[in-house]
Amino acid sequence: MTGDYLLEATKKLTGLDPERVREARERIQGLGIAHVTRVLVDAPSIDAAVAAVLLDDSVTRLIERGIERTKLLSKLRNDRDVWPTWAELRAAQQIASCLADGGELQLEPDRAQGRHADFRVRREGGAPLGERIPTGDATEISVEFKALGLSEDEASFCQRARLTLDAMKPSAGFVTLHAPLDIQREDIWINRARRREGEREAVRLARALPDHTHGLSGAIVVARGAESTYLARLRARISEAFAQLPADHPCFVAFHWSNGAPFEPIGQVLNEVTRPENVLGIVLIGSTVAFPHPDIHHFIMWGLAREPQDEGQDRFYSEISSEPSEPELYSAVSEEVGRAVFDRVDRSAGVRASVVRASVVGENRPRNVLIRDGTQRILPCVLLIDPDPTHLLAASDLEGRAVVGVGQGGRTDGRLRSHNRRISEEAVDVFLRREDAEIALAECLHDEPDWAGLLRVVPIELDERVISATNSAAPSADFR
Repeated sequence: MTGDYLLEATKKLTGLDPERVREARERIQGLGIAHVTRVLVDAPSIDAAVAAVLLDDSVTRLIERGIERTKLLSKLRNDRDVWPTWAELRAAQQIASCLADGGELQLEPDRAQGRHADFRVRREGGAPLGERIPTGDATEISVEFKALGLSEDEASFCQRARLTLDAMKPSAGFVTLHAPLDIQREDIWINRARRREGEREAVRLARALPDHTHGLSGAIVVARGAESTYLARLRARISEAFAQLPADHPCFVAFHWSNGAPFEPIGQVLNEVTRPENVLGIVLIGSTVAFPHPDIHHFIMWGLAREPQDEGQDRFYSEISSEPSEPELYSAVSEEVGRAVFDRVDRSAGVRASVVRASVVGENRPRNVLIRDGTQRILPCVLLIDPDPTHLLAASDLEGRAVVGVGQGGRTDGRLRSHNRRISEEAVDVFLRREDAEIALAECLHDEPDWAGLLRVVPIELDERVISATNSAAPSADFR
């Protein structure tokens, strides 16, 4: 079991009550499955704490829906890799929450016959998902689930970013760095002077954050140019899933939502693949935390494939979970805020290597309470500390140089109100040609006219100095 400092940090970031986390971990440990306990109970991480609560909730609710407890425990016991099974059980519970009255969920039906889907929903005399999700007259629907985590390239990016994350240590607030996915540098991607500048600015901007965030700090490195590779993998996994689906009734392909790309191009991928006629569409299932709001928002998004004769847009149906009886698990704010959170996260889709630190009473240095460095491929929730600037160069032509953006975390747009009502981010976009910078600025001000006077184009000299942990000019304390 982990200490109280982690429980308090989890509450600050996600809103989960410490007692709820403690109880969930005790029940997970009580299952007596060593590898699950090691990953979700013993790990001193906010990700593990959140995952334990969500798994505990999912197991409880699935049993209430008639799923045999022994079947759930067998899956957890037999699958040594905890995270894909965690994602599958979490998805099963979320799909079950969409069932109409009288609907039934089955796990791995027809498994003995070889080819089978992960889930099947049934309802005697009516559509299993009711009228909200239009699925025709079918009384049963199969769902094949895929836990799409980080790719090799994405995980490698996060691993290479670890030195940079460790080097950026604001005493309060968060520093964000943007870099191309294919950057191959193994050193720190931002020189010491720029790090110190970013850290000072993060501390200044953190003063505007709500009180409950005090004591949290950290850094984020965002991969630019990862969307196309994510969509290519998604396209391949959708086609792969078709082989698992039965052909005699309607089906969906579901994915663990990792926010690797915006929802709209994902819908376009669905309509680009050659799909069996009985495949209705795709489902994205996942959760998100949008700092500084201490809530976990759960989303299940149904994307219905467009038929060849359709002239309109793709049809998307988004169900925002709300469960008053468990406010610490769901977005209990409002549907308006939930939709604003989704919009904010969707517009900042991509891979984010991250570290969150928490101050501990009696200790001089904060402790890492969340590290996303590519070691863990499947994550329990999307974590958005700082939204992407409106315009940011992908920087694939910068020969490995990082594009730097400094933000305090929690910057919001006009739709998601926060405790800070002004634009509180300073960003630097690097362009090789001034005319490109002028065009980007004009486009930005066209989209955000209220930003006039806050942004300008200035010439800079790129500083090629790199201070690394092996450089004798760099104090070793800077890299602990």
